[in-house]
Formats: sequence, C-alpha cells, structure tokens
Amino acid sequence: MKYAIMLAFLIAASGCVSQSASYGGLVVSMFADPPQVFQNQATTLFIDMDNRDVKNVNNVVFEVFDTGIMRIMDGPSNQFVQSRCQDAGYSVREGDLLWNIVKSRYGITSNQEIAGKVNEIASYNAARLPSITIDNRRFDVADDPSTLVACETEPCDNIRGDVLRPGDVIQFPEEACGTAETATVSGCRKAFSNMKPKEFQTFSCRLATGSVGESVVNRISAKTTFSAELNAVQLIELISREEYERRKAAGTFTTAPRKYTYSDSNVALDIEFSEDLPVIERDGKRYFIHMSVRNAGNGYIKELEPGDFIVTQKTSESSQILPETGETRIVRVADTRADSLVRCDGLEERMSPIGDKFPRVTCEFVPPENIDVIGNYPMGVKINYDYETRQNLDIRIIK
Repeated sequence: MKYAIMLAFLIAASGCVSQSASYGGLVVSMFADPPQVFQNQATTLFIDMDNRDVKNVNNVVFEVFDTGIMRIMDGPSNQFVQSRCQDAGYSVREGDLLWNIVKSRYGITSNQEIAGKVNEIASYNAARLPSITIDNRRFDVADDPSTLVACETEPCDNIRGDVLRPGDVIQFPEEACGTAETATVSGCRKAFSNMKPKEFQTFSCRLATGSVGESVVNRISAKTTFSAELNAVQLIELISREEYERRKAAGTFTTAPRKYTYSDSNVALDIEFSEDLPVIERDGKRYFIHMSVRNAGNGYIKELEPGDFIVTQKTSESSQILPETGETRIVRVADTRADSLVRCDGLEERMSPIGDKFPRVTCEFVPPENIDVIGNYPMGVKINYDYETRQNLDIRIIK
C-alpha cells in the first residue's frame, strides 16, 4: 500500500496533466506546466495540433473561450502575431461565393449589409488577388467562370460579382496587424490557413490565478474549428433488359447492395438506391438515389451552404459483347453532364442538421440510351463542410 501511494505521488509530481482530443485526423492536445499551481501564481498552457489525416484541413482556428477563475496573461508570442497576419483568412473552396463567405462569417442577414461588407472585403483583397473583379456593379456569374454578365436588376439574385479561385486566401480587414512591436493578441488564439497531412504545430499561452478561499479544480475550455471535404465516387451499374434476361436464364445474374456509406472521422455520406444494383433497364421505369449527410465524429458540423453539396458525373464506361468471339470489351463513353444522368433537388438551398443528420437529398438517375449490355457510371459527390471540436483541461489551484 505504501509503495502504491509513493508511485501515485511520483506520477502526479513529475508529469504534466494533459487533455487530448482527436477528430477527423486533427489531434488537438492541451497540457499545463506546472499542472497544478498555487494561488496568485502562473502556469503555461501548451497546445499541440497534429493533422494525422491523409488530406488537408483548412481555416484551422484554435481559441480558448473560457478560463474559469484564471485569466490569460498573454497569448502566443509576437512571432505568432506575425505569422497570424500571414496565415489568417479564409481558404477558398470550389464553388465559393464571396457573398456566402461574408454572410456566414459575420452572421448578417440584411442584403444591404451583406452587399456593403462584400464590397469592403473585395476592395481590401482586389490588389492582392486578381481573381476578384470589382467595378461597383453587381454581376451574375455566367456558365464560363471567366465571363461576367452585368445584371439588369438588383440585387441580381443575391449573387455578387466575385470570381474566386480555389486555393485563394481571402483576408479580412479586422485581422490586419502591424509590426511585432505594436501588434497585440486578445486572448489565447491561433489560426492557420491550412494544415497539410502529418503537419504539426505547437504554441503556448500564460495563465494566472488569483486568490482562492480553498483549493479548487479550474477548467479551461477551448474550441477548434476547421474546414475539410469528403469525396466519394459511387459506381452506378446499369444492365440492359436483354442481358438481364440472358443472365437470369443462365443462372449467372447477381446483384450488389443498394446501400453504401463513405466517411471520414467527422462526417459520413449514406447513399441508397431505389433497388439493388445493377439497375435493370426498363421502359418507363424511374430510378432514384437517396443521399444523406450525418455527423460521424464527436464535434459539431455546421450548416451546408449552397455549393457545399456537389454531385458530378464522371467519364462512363460500357461493355459490349463481340458477336464474332463472344468476348466482352470495355467501351469508354464521352463525358456527360451530371444533370443529364443524375438530377438532384435541394442542393441549391442551405441545409441545417437536425440532430446529427441533414435532410435527405433525393436524386433521379436517368439511364442513357447508348448502353448495349452493361454500363458503369461513376457519380462523384463532394461535401465541403465546417467542423468544430471542443477541448477541456482541468488545472488544480492550491491555496
């Protein structure tokens, strides 16, 4: 018993208390040194961020939002302030519009206020990002993203005249800061425009205690927000009626499941067909694909904006049986627009989760007319999402 007590004492005295959270491959750890502190003294809060995912995570922001009865003496060093000026901002994703970025970031709903902020942000970035086009007019974005067509009406269907390239980083005026001598940081916060796979970052903040009536355990609460994407390619197999009858008669017809799930550690995409695959070609028959996005992690997934749920049709292949040899050959079919084969409703509307699930999206699969025997049609689905996780650390304050 005596040795057990001594061992427990040595562990408590020599190690640093830590709290680690892993979501979506992004591991965020907090620990304090010293792990327990006397009243009116200070401790250092260390934060480690490790992207263990196989893909980038973007717009990563760590922030302590509740220090309990402790206070933040200082945030990361001036070196961090300089890197924050360089790294902060929003990394543009496929299909992003500045209107939606501003609306989501600032939480404003008035079109007039959004329009004013859009002009401010666009003007602030115009000299640095040539992809932003500004001339005090509103525009519709034509089919060709490089072409802008002036609107005849206001507010031009709420679409602003910004053409953003994926990978551009939009900076915001309120994040601008001066030299290391004059720059300041409010609180304990760190931002990265992106973190690559296996990238590791560490930084620290100083926390101070006040006077306490008795020894207490104080909780430090933080949150980490980031953006990522989930990509899936679902193969849609279609068989002609004649080939179905032939295989059925020969006893060689087999089916594949109608339900599929694609996921990372944060979100999952469930795909369900209206019947088992392959889809059997029938005159007048309608085929449907149901897709649902749900939270698969321990954090919080935010709303999906228009352009965050994307369905694309990739190059398709069909097989034909050669009459002279009976062999099967693969014939590549020209690229086909997604909306000609897979037609979806509701993708242009904002989607809010109900509990851990988003409303189901229903698409209709319209079979092509150029299939002789079997056709394979890869359907691409991309989910751009914003995610938030929480981290907690308990620090003992000794009277």
